Amino acid sequence: MNQKTFSILIFLVTIIKTEICSIAQPADSIVNKTILFFDNFAKDPIGRFPTKWISNRPGEVVTLKNLPGKWFKMHSEGTYLPKLNQDLSTTFTVEFDFIYQTTSNGNNITEFTLFTKPANAENDALFPGSSGIKIVFETFIVSCLCYDNLNPNRKVSSENRGKLIQANNIAKITIRVNQQQLHILVNGFECLSVPNCNESNEAFNAVRFHLWGSEVEPLVGNFRIVKN
Repeated sequence: MNQKTFSILIFLVTIIKTEICSIAQPADSIVNKTILFFDNFAKDPIGRFPTKWISNRPGEVVTLKNLPGKWFKMHSEGTYLPKLNQDLSTTFTVEFDFIYQTTSNGNNITEFTLFTKPANAENDALFPGSSGIKIVFETFIVSCLCYDNLNPNRKVSSENRGKLIQANNIAKITIRVNQQQLHILVNGFECLSVPNCNESNEAFNAVRFHLWGSEVEPLVGNFRIVKN
């Protein structure tokens, strides 16, 4: 084998190795982050409530005709919480696929709340825990309210009325909390950036979906929380 042929082979091996590494590495991989919670519902039977979640209302794991994987369908008014085993600290990211499935022209609000839950406390309050961040998803609107039940003057709110979430379409939701900074992205677009959130600097230890007076049956997939 001459030098030219050997050089060509080395070049080809390098290219193939690079391609294999690129394929093996997921596009949304998490680098240098600790996974605090993950559920893609793969191990849950169809038609059953997912084992990693709790609720005061019914829900079930489903599949969809035109989309891969399994999804968690929330059926009615109520509170749905993942079973977290540790505090979220003050710097973390929540990511999930969200399908806004409406059943009527009535109230179409889905709330997602990050909060500090006292031990043995109920979770059905409108503003749960001692403090938290309530994010509201509805047709074309994303809004948030940072609240502190111990100091009501600390409330901070923001809203985006762009056409961000459309019924029966997947929206990839990213919620980043960095100390007192909040960033909410929909399909990679930052729709809200809120400073001075969580001024009490509490470490949140609970998250929930809350359907209150809602006619929506949302679907959630690939739900995860990572520590930044």
